[in-house]
Amino acid sequence: MDNKLVEYIESLPPLCHSLPFKFTCTDSGAEIKNLTAKCGSYGAEIHASNIRGGFTSFGQCAALKAYAICYKDRMITPIEARFGAGGELLMKGPEGWKQGRWGQGKRGRWFVMIKNFLRGGYLK
Repeated sequence: MDNKLVEYIESLPPLCHSLPFKFTCTDSGAEIKNLTAKCGSYGAEIHASNIRGGFTSFGQCAALKAYAICYKDRMITPIEARFGAGGELLMKGPEGWKQGRWGQGKRGRWFVMIKNFLRGGYLK
């Protein structure tokens, strides 16, 4: 991987600094409290403190462009997703964009766990 790209990714803010992300253009109170990803190499779980990038808000939607850094496997996994305040989710995987839901986990949790982007995406 190009050293300039690695330097750029390392210069991005940790995603944990953007959490919880609150949808400001809606009165639903929707927010993304936590986000994790899996390493594209061996599937190790990567927490928000090792995900670099951030959200861009578009009314009742938010776009996430970030990079999950797995220091164990020395792997960087790109993350691209679109979140709707109503729970809609589009995430980009190896075969293109896939639809899903966020915030619909057990016990009514309002957080999303994005799993295994490079293997087609899995939501928990």
